[in-house]
Parts: sequence; C-alpha cells; structure tokens
Amino acid sequence: MAKILVVDDDPRNLRLAVTALEQAGHEVLSALGLLPAPQAATRLQCW
Repeated sequence: MAKILVVDDDPRNLRLAVTALEQAGHEVLSALGLLPAPQAATRLQCW
C-alpha cells in the first residue's frame, strides 16, 4: 500500500484521517499544523 503524509490543524480531523487510512492498510505519517510538516515529510521515504 501507499505511504501517506497527512497534515491538518485540527487534532480530531487528523486522528480521523490517520485512523481511516491505517485501517485501509496504508503506512501513515502525520503532522499537526504546517510547521512540523516538512520534518515529517523528510522521514517519509518513498524509495
């Protein structure tokens, strides 16, 4: 399955999206807000 980075500024929406994607079998990294997103993206290795 896909590796997906989810970014949201609402913790409830973030948890909902992450849970749904994980249950569908995807590997998910998440970031709350835009500031931590670049750091999370560097940990997401797509190769």
